[in-house]
Amino acid sequence: MFPTHRVVLIVLVLWTHGLAWAQPDWPPCEAPHDGALQAGPLDYVVVEPPDVKADTPVVVMVHGLGHDNNGFIPFARGFGLPYRLVLPNAPRTYKKGFSWYRVRCQGSVTDVLESTKRLLALFRRLKKRWPKAGKPHVVGFSQGGVMGMSLAARYPDKVAGVVALSGYLVPLDLTIAKRKRKTPPVWIAHGRRDTVVLFSEGLAAHERFKAAGYSSTFVPHDRFHAVPPSVVQRAGQWIRDRLKRP
Repeated sequence: MFPTHRVVLIVLVLWTHGLAWAQPDWPPCEAPHDGALQAGPLDYVVVEPPDVKADTPVVVMVHGLGHDNNGFIPFARGFGLPYRLVLPNAPRTYKKGFSWYRVRCQGSVTDVLESTKRLLALFRRLKKRWPKAGKPHVVGFSQGGVMGMSLAARYPDKVAGVVALSGYLVPLDLTIAKRKRKTPPVWIAHGRRDTVVLFSEGLAAHERFKAAGYSSTFVPHDRFHAVPPSVVQRAGQWIRDRLKRP
């Protein structure tokens, strides 16, 4: 089981890259959601398999609210993936960890957009470092799942696939533009008893991706805001099947 944390709903009205952002009723950001936004590129750590090669695929593991990359390593290892695991820290401080965006307040939309751009910049760095590795898969929990969905919806040509665990679309009524080009597959899992990010929000995200022409898989489970080991294993197998490696 992974720790419980709050996730975000969105606040401003913005139209960008064919996506509508609308939920203008959130208050100003206050503590603890007023942490400093760190400048510069995202800090990250890498966990590699023993037989790593130049073309070993990359999986970017995106942590949730209040976590950091080192604390996320045990969870990331649980997927049993024989690939390069890249674990970035989110750009904004939150208590003893980090956050990808401030939660349920007027800075949320700006933060999501900024963090999405930071992740894209990280992808460019990874491509320079491992040019034969191909596009990354993204696995995210809670806020990390939100960021994975944001990447899939807004920049589908930048990711090979997304696993979103206990996440949702930002905002809930996000319009995902239909694309002429191929879109990445999305694998969404959500707990029926989740009170932090409602089960209906995860299901709605799946339905919106499907409506936009994406290949989307939805996996319900009976946990709260957490991921049971069986679901972690299924997600790992889904990525391995896509990359055709035992």
